Amino acid sequence: MKKSALLFLFLTSCFLIYAQNYYYTVSRGVTEEFGMSAPGTKLMAEPANDSFTAIQTLPFAWSFYGETITQYKVSDNGFVSFNIAEAVNTGVNTTLPTSSGPNKVIYAFWDDMELSDNPTYMSNDITTYTIGNAPNRIHVIRWHTTPRGKTANSNYLYFALRIYEEGFFDVIYQQYRMTSGNMSATVGCENSDGSLACMLDASPNFYYTGGQYIKENVLVYTFRYGTKPQFDIQMVKHDLPKLVHANSSYQPGGNFINHGAANITDITVNYKIDGGATETATISLLNIAPNEGFDFAHPTNWSPTNIGGYQDVDIWISEINGNPDALPDNNDLAAHVFVNNGSSGTKKVFIEEFSTCPCGFCPDGHIVLEDIMHRNPKIMGLIHHAGFGTDSMTINESKSIATAFTNGAPTAAIDRVHWPDQIRIAISRTIWEERALLQLARKTAVDIDLFSTYNPTNKTMTVDVDLDFVDYPLPGDMRLNVFLVEDSVSGLGTGWDQKNYYDGTVGHPMYGRGNPIVGYMHMHVIRAVFTGTWGDASVIPSSVLPNSSYEKTYTYQLPWYMKPKDLFLIAFVSYYDDDYIEIINAQKADRINLGIHTNSLNSGEIFVYPNPATDELYFRFPDPGQMNRMEEVLIINQLGQQSVMKTKEHKLDISNLGKGIYYLRFLNAEDMQAVQFLKN
Repeated sequence: MKKSALLFLFLTSCFLIYAQNYYYTVSRGVTEEFGMSAPGTKLMAEPANDSFTAIQTLPFAWSFYGETITQYKVSDNGFVSFNIAEAVNTGVNTTLPTSSGPNKVIYAFWDDMELSDNPTYMSNDITTYTIGNAPNRIHVIRWHTTPRGKTANSNYLYFALRIYEEGFFDVIYQQYRMTSGNMSATVGCENSDGSLACMLDASPNFYYTGGQYIKENVLVYTFRYGTKPQFDIQMVKHDLPKLVHANSSYQPGGNFINHGAANITDITVNYKIDGGATETATISLLNIAPNEGFDFAHPTNWSPTNIGGYQDVDIWISEINGNPDALPDNNDLAAHVFVNNGSSGTKKVFIEEFSTCPCGFCPDGHIVLEDIMHRNPKIMGLIHHAGFGTDSMTINESKSIATAFTNGAPTAAIDRVHWPDQIRIAISRTIWEERALLQLARKTAVDIDLFSTYNPTNKTMTVDVDLDFVDYPLPGDMRLNVFLVEDSVSGLGTGWDQKNYYDGTVGHPMYGRGNPIVGYMHMHVIRAVFTGTWGDASVIPSSVLPNSSYEKTYTYQLPWYMKPKDLFLIAFVSYYDDDYIEIINAQKADRINLGIHTNSLNSGEIFVYPNPATDELYFRFPDPGQMNRMEEVLIINQLGQQSVMKTKEHKLDISNLGKGIYYLRFLNAEDMQAVQFLKN
């Protein structure tokens, strides 16, 4: 158990002078309909400064400080006025309460802003929309705006006010970027004469951060009219996975936020399975301040039993400091989990890197991917030439996948997991290996085998994929995917030459290689997808029994520009359900042209050792007689630079090579794939 790192402590600071006032609580997370791209009606467009929208009508009557409200107007300076005659529209925010105005307002983020077109690739505007049905409608007012005088391309704020028909409101903060300094805003509400106000503790110098939008992490400040209860918690999320194993034990738990006025010192935690007996325990010695989050786990373990089916786990907190929750409607969690035996096939991990020639940081991503795969034989990878523009190697499937997974390069998807602490599925190269190793430690319900043959006469390859399920997988839309990948791809021109921001970085492997690198040797380039962008849905049923097998054969005619000796295949099984597209296992088949099973390691291949090597590199052929025909060895570095060495022995002197990853090819063995080795 620990205090949640995802939640911040903000003390309630609401000024009660003569009458009842508002109080606020802090949480995180919104649902998809409150995302930045949700459609809405535009109330004000760019450019605008110190301006009010036209008078708007609420879709329902609403009470604000005990007064019925039906109309409002919106300021580009981040507030909503319910006084339709209000003339004060200043961006100079102050401490609340103040009688100088504006009054009778909700300050969503009051500061000096404008709807700028100076210049912009995004729309600056104020929009509104309503969702839900009476009596539970929610009216949303949303700002996409810019600090006064700043360039909209690199300075912007996305935030919204939500007015609930039930009688309260909240403000949500979605995206924020500043090239220098921070905004200094007032957030809260104030009555009609400026005698009563509720203001966030950090006001009038409140600002939020967040470079991109993650709906689970959106800050939410909820304002309610009345007296804040002493004991109130909100459950946020449970921590049980979608798939659990019968041979493992789990501690049901999750995360909650203290919405009460009192510090929490102990909680009574409960869970029950499938409506059965309740397991109750007290967790003591806590010190959870108001608006602070907490991760908890029930001390009594649970072992799943309904193998091949679902189990429902209900988790709730019944008492806080020995007292009932004042608002119990949000103090429970429900988990619907599927149970299997816990058997596992051979787990492999698939890394999809996003990279393009115009991306100057991407050569470093290539090195990171190579190093990870070299140290971890069960980790495989390829490169989508998309994510930061396109180049001559881009295919349409890569563009679609990049659009769904990333907004930049070099980034990579690790088994297509959307990690809870990350904005998008594709993540920074600094954590590729860490997350890949976490995935490698997981169990998998399926083994994948690949067998391929190639007919050089008609340039047609045939690929057979066998899927053997060793356990129940999580039911759902499971799809087979087969990707064709090529090494040693190069060309000349802007679509091939690799931009290199490390040309002047002493000590970096790309130092002094040029910017751009002309004739760069691109490795692990995805060339074709046999199964559609998101996989073949015809192979695997939605529910699978252990010891079930499925197979599929694909044929593909190679275009003239692909080199059979440099091609390999990656097959994987992934889900394609809403918000869940993870890969459960993958397999790589080297060398499509000789029809080699993936389980036959080094069959028909040159074998090099030791790997990594320092001074000498030895090699062995599947046919010893082949060595008599080998006199010249081509050595290729990651930049595509080539050198030729002569040898009539089973070894090479590589002492003069710099440290790094190289590819070795015998010039008189065109039917053999290049072999990778690492020089220490």
